[in-house]
Amino acid sequence: TDWRASVPKKLATVEITESDNSSVLTTNNGLNVNVEVQRQFIAGNLYTIALPFALNDVETVFGTGTIVYEYASLVQVGGEVVLNFNIVNSLVAGKPYLIAPTKDVNGFSIQNVILTNTPNNITFTVGKTTITMEAILSVEANAKTDGRYWLAADKYLYNSENTLPALRALFNVS
Repeated sequence: TDWRASVPKKLATVEITESDNSSVLTTNNGLNVNVEVQRQFIAGNLYTIALPFALNDVETVFGTGTIVYEYASLVQVGGEVVLNFNIVNSLVAGKPYLIAPTKDVNGFSIQNVILTNTPNNITFTVGKTTITMEAILSVEANAKTDGRYWLAADKYLYNSENTLPALRALFNVS
């Protein structure tokens, strides 16, 4: 017998940051790894989030009572278009969400996850308006948010030509 067959393989640890993750995600796409995420969250604020791996136990990382919202529909209410969200308990790899953490998080570690480099955007249309919630897993050096909107701490959407950090979501309105 080969005794080495029973020794578990040590997983690689990769760092995911708020900038260019393209090399890490391409190299490790579909692989099981340990992840060090470099992103901060402050309890009581609302954030967009998109992770390149699934997170089933959200409360362990973000605190008991953390709420995760998934973009669920787009409806016409009078002359306005309204985005509706459902509360969910976990994050799917590559999918954009809103999250309201109940504890401050200054980076976190997750063990044994499968990485993806494929964003899983969500699109709904009502009348002539289409709004896509786009997952931003990595940011190219000169990528801009032209024509897209980001969620600010005041819970309003703003248009900007600034580069948006990774691990977030943008709203594309067309």
